[in-house]
Amino acid sequence: MKLNKIFLSLSMLCVSQVQAEYRFNEKEPGFFPSLQFSINQEDNVYRTQNNTESDSYYRLAPLLDWTMLFGKHGINVVYKGDYGRFNDLSDQDYDDHSLLSDLELDLSEKLDLTFLGKYQQGHDRSGDPGSSLLIQTVPDEWTEKALHGKLTYGRRIANAQLGLALNAKEKRYTNNGRESRDRDNIQATLNFNVRLAPKTWLVSELRHQTTEFIRPQFISEDSSETNVFVGAEWEATAKTSGKVLLGYTEKSPDSSFFKDYSGFGMEANASWKPKEFSTVSISASRTPKEGGDDVLSFYIADKLSIRWQHELTKLLAFQLDALSENDKYQSYNREEKYTRFGAKVSYQWKRTVETGVRADHLERDSTIINNDY
Repeated sequence: MKLNKIFLSLSMLCVSQVQAEYRFNEKEPGFFPSLQFSINQEDNVYRTQNNTESDSYYRLAPLLDWTMLFGKHGINVVYKGDYGRFNDLSDQDYDDHSLLSDLELDLSEKLDLTFLGKYQQGHDRSGDPGSSLLIQTVPDEWTEKALHGKLTYGRRIANAQLGLALNAKEKRYTNNGRESRDRDNIQATLNFNVRLAPKTWLVSELRHQTTEFIRPQFISEDSSETNVFVGAEWEATAKTSGKVLLGYTEKSPDSSFFKDYSGFGMEANASWKPKEFSTVSISASRTPKEGGDDVLSFYIADKLSIRWQHELTKLLAFQLDALSENDKYQSYNREEKYTRFGAKVSYQWKRTVETGVRADHLERDSTIINNDY
């Protein structure tokens, strides 16, 4: 028997002026804080077939966004918090944080240099894609550090643009004896864009990534991954914008114990704005992901999501969204299908205060016995 998960949320969002996660790209200096508070009810907290505990919890999510410009350069610092407190199942309480700093240097008419650093403290929810088959009463907690640097030659308005990026990331688990999933990633990306029209580009990307597991429990799960993508990017063309990359993906574990993957890969995001007050967003991808258990190795995740946001009036709006994900493990007979439907109604009863209610329905079908919910 399959058990469904229902999530209800009553939230309030308080902002100073406008919530500004994307203001750095628009070069608007200033300080933009926001605070979201929600009361939630969930009928299957552990997301299991049998132990269907229900509980309510409070969630507080502050955001502090600061941007400063100096000459042609800019710096952006963003703090995001996510705090959850359950009424009865207090072992599920969490304190998640992320701190991001982004420095953009305009070195010349054709040369830009970007540095980004990020620190994040988070947790894995039971039943999420890629999560462990072991059900923990206390969620797996981890910290993640990342550094990113990118050198770009050419402007977006030029006929061609060349970019080289380097990324380094380390992830460390801090509880539940999950140290065997600690890993380091290093990725290099080379991209070349050619302008086809004033707001349309032919894009190509070559990526290579290595993954090293620091403390493997049984067999080394180190691997390398290569992606070759070509596609298009466009902005506000016939009321649409987006980026689509299609190509070839190869992931090769170092150990012959695990199977390789080579085949089709993709990343796509697009939005359509048929009316000024209505937006449809679509996202699709086919990418390898690391699993949450030892010896199971990686899986291929096929995702498709769609979201419709519509303003009924200047104050009242609603949102409908759906997600479908299919995860197939390469070296183990495990396949899972996730489905989510959501709906939200929001009302901006003051210029800086918004309230709303949201409901979500989640399901998982799994080839593993008693792993549905």
